Amino acid sequence: MGLAPGFAALAGDYPSSAKFVSLLTAQNPTVTVRYGIYSNGGGIPTCIAFRDGVETQREVGGFADSSAAQNYLLNFFQTSLGVPENARTVAIKVDNSAPDTVAAAIPAGSTSGPVTVTLTATDALSGVAATVYRLHGAATWTPYTAPFTVSAPGTHVYEYRSRDNAGNIEAVQRFIARILPAPAIAQLSPISVKRGASVTLTGTNFGAVRGASTVKFGTAKSTAYLSWSATKVTCKVPARAKVGKLKVTVATAGGTSNALSLTVKQ
Repeated sequence: MGLAPGFAALAGDYPSSAKFVSLLTAQNPTVTVRYGIYSNGGGIPTCIAFRDGVETQREVGGFADSSAAQNYLLNFFQTSLGVPENARTVAIKVDNSAPDTVAAAIPAGSTSGPVTVTLTATDALSGVAATVYRLHGAATWTPYTAPFTVSAPGTHVYEYRSRDNAGNIEAVQRFIARILPAPAIAQLSPISVKRGASVTLTGTNFGAVRGASTVKFGTAKSTAYLSWSATKVTCKVPARAKVGKLKVTVATAGGTSNALSLTVKQ
């Protein structure tokens, strides 16, 4: 039987005859490996662990007891000359479970401001190797290293998952961040009125219906709305509005608009 990928380099490093012993832990879920390491005169006893043909661990001058994750193909080799050291024991720790990742601080519905996303991954056995995320449909994943912010208005679907040190990959999970756009006033008409008179505001993102949205004249909220659409609102100046120049704003679930000046006369 041919050697697993990676042994060609090994043979170059150790040209003397060698004996290889392999154990595939995926086929032996509960097993203890006992092995000896030989040294030929001035040679250095060495143990190397491979995974998928790639060297993952090397112990020179002796091999301390440790745990290896599932699916590691452990290739213990020894020179055929010399005196054996005392046999040692290595316990194989099997990890068949993928990590679990939780996305925190995601509002259930729509929100006005930026959303800061925190991804927390846990794995009780081999430990978390990496967490990645991407905007739904993106070609590549982004490594998660710290909380990130979603701020652009719109509905954003993000995907995320984690991988553990045993190679188990979590199923893709998703969260949705809905960011509402803030309203903006472009014009007031007229720009000088008496208390109780009607004023029309034109702009964007006022909302299709009034709902919880309001128009303020300074600190006084209007209580009489004649019409309301996403781009135009007509309402009356409240009786308690202050006389003089004051600022008019619109507040919706998406935030508070810019302010335009209106002159209120006695």
